[in-house]
Amino acid sequence: MQNKKSLLQRLLVIYITFFIVLVASIAHGILPNFSRGAAEGAELGNDIAEKWKSGVPRMIYMLGDIRVTGQPETAVEIAAAPGVEIKANVRKLALVVEQNAPGTSPLGLAFRSIIE
Repeated sequence: MQNKKSLLQRLLVIYITFFIVLVASIAHGILPNFSRGAAEGAELGNDIAEKWKSGVPRMIYMLGDIRVTGQPETAVEIAAAPGVEIKANVRKLALVVEQNAPGTSPLGLAFRSIIE
C-alpha cells in the first residue's frame, strides 16, 4: 500500500509539471502576438487622433494580411557589400487607404463604415 501511495504522488507531480509546461507554452505563443497587435493598434489610434485634431474628417479603409500569391517580374535590387546578394520576398501585405472627407461629420463616417 505504501508503494502505491508513493507512485500516485509521483504521478501527480508529473501531471502538475506537464500542465504547467503546457500552459507556459501556450502563453509563450499567444502573448508576443497580443503585445505586438496592441502596440500596432495604439500607434494607429494615435495617428487617427492626430488627424482628428486637424479638423478634416478622413475615411480610412484597412485590409490586413493580404496573401501575395504571385511574385512581380521586376525586382528591386538592394545595395550590399561585395559578394553579398540580397533578395526580397513578400508573403503578406497590409494596405491602408486614407481619403479626405471634407464636409462630412466624423459620426456620419462611422455609421457609413458600419452600414457599407
